[in-house]
Amino acid sequence: MAAHDHPKSAKLIADIIAGTALGDGTAYDMLRLPLYKTWEEHATNYAAIRAELHPAAVRRKAACTFPGRVEAMELVTAAWENITTARSKAAYDALVLARPVPPNALPVWVPPPTEYESNLNLNSDSNWNSDFNNVQGCPRTLTWSKVPLPMFCCDVSNTFWTSLSIGLYNNYECWARTRCQVNLYYTAVMADNKHPRNAGYTILSAYAESMGLGTLASQLLPNPTTGLSPEMWQVIADCFHIELLVITGNKRDVDGRPTHPVVPRGDHNARQVLLRLEIDDEYHFVRPDKPTPYDWRYSSHITRDLVKAPKNPKQLQEFIEEASELSARRCPYLVTDLDGVNVVPYAAIPGYGGPVLPPYHVLDECQVVAPPTDAQVNAYLNNGMWL
Repeated sequence: MAAHDHPKSAKLIADIIAGTALGDGTAYDMLRLPLYKTWEEHATNYAAIRAELHPAAVRRKAACTFPGRVEAMELVTAAWENITTARSKAAYDALVLARPVPPNALPVWVPPPTEYESNLNLNSDSNWNSDFNNVQGCPRTLTWSKVPLPMFCCDVSNTFWTSLSIGLYNNYECWARTRCQVNLYYTAVMADNKHPRNAGYTILSAYAESMGLGTLASQLLPNPTTGLSPEMWQVIADCFHIELLVITGNKRDVDGRPTHPVVPRGDHNARQVLLRLEIDDEYHFVRPDKPTPYDWRYSSHITRDLVKAPKNPKQLQEFIEEASELSARRCPYLVTDLDGVNVVPYAAIPGYGGPVLPPYHVLDECQVVAPPTDAQVNAYLNNGMWL
């Protein structure tokens, strides 16, 4: 057999068989795709699994003969029987969401490392195609990789917290602690009218609620009724003293070409964490295809303040427009679409009367927030949002 014809089979087989080891697992652990994906996506994924693990040569692709293939296919076929139609999937999902879920044990908390591995252990993601390019401000040939989650969320909005946890701590299991820490920070800021972030968060929260996404406080509850809005990104950046960069899944015309916009939040001098927001609101932690990705920094959103303005009138006008656009991208108080991308022409959200400039991080020593207790973290960890 030509091994390169089935490069992902070994990992796929291992993931499928590992799904049976979960005492509270579901068919989705074998099908390797979350519950919140559409039936059409599951049908496509099921066909892809069958093609990858096919025992005979198909269209010049050699037969898959990896150990465990037969067992994996039997598990996948049995799992698929639960959701063979859109109607049966809806019925099965209702049963999954209503079933009692055994409590999750709190993961052992390990402080974040000061140095990160040059290469993360990337698993094959649910679609087996973790690469994308055409990111705003980057060479078109620069490839980006999504880091998939080894476990699946019940609620797509929780993928933000698991992906952020990977970006912060290189460990998705810290998602509940991460989310709880943000809630404690936000609650403390909003309880102090003199806090330098209080007024800004009040405006952002009101705007998020007006867009039908709930207040920021409601989004941080253990069991929120709405998803996570882009207005939360600024709070995340402030809480963890990072620069959060979100690459959208929808392509837009940027500089005359289809490109994935990048939305920056926070201080550019801080550590960068890059996330990918898919078109179905699923998040992934991402990194560029660089020899040392943690040493690489995204900088195309920084105004070229130290660059001398050109004398040519046309070039000068382009220079002024670029500076304005870069500043606007970093300001969280402008009207955006649901992907957090500025709507043109620029307009401030209700209640904001300041300049279109990035709100550089304000030191928050005046508000010391204690780390969350195990009891507080447990309220998030065992909220039923995991399958």
